[in-house]
Amino acid sequence: MRIVRAPLSPAEVQAFADEIFGGMIKVVVDVRRGLLVAGAVQHADGERQLLEMGSSLDDIWGANVFPSRAAPSIEYASMINQDRAANRGHKVIQDPATQARVAAVIRQYFPSLNHEGA
Repeated sequence: MRIVRAPLSPAEVQAFADEIFGGMIKVVVDVRRGLLVAGAVQHADGERQLLEMGSSLDDIWGANVFPSRAAPSIEYASMINQDRAANRGHKVIQDPATQARVAAVIRQYFPSLNHEGA
């Protein structure tokens, strides 16, 4: 698990995908600060790291990236999302605007997702 500070190369993306879940990368995003933690075993681990760095709980969202699919994609689901005031009780991010903000941060660091459908 690490904070990603620059766009990931295809080799780095593949290493993250292969490391734990074989094709899926858990990511945690601070939508206000544009920060991303990738490669956590649990989203809560990334959440904790961002909180320790000064992020606010309501700005942090969990998602999953599937870079190896025929059409690379983002899944907006995580247990940590249930604890957000704006998403109370839902694993999947309910607000399309919040999904778009999460996707924008993820796409900064995962260039392979920068196409329609991801």
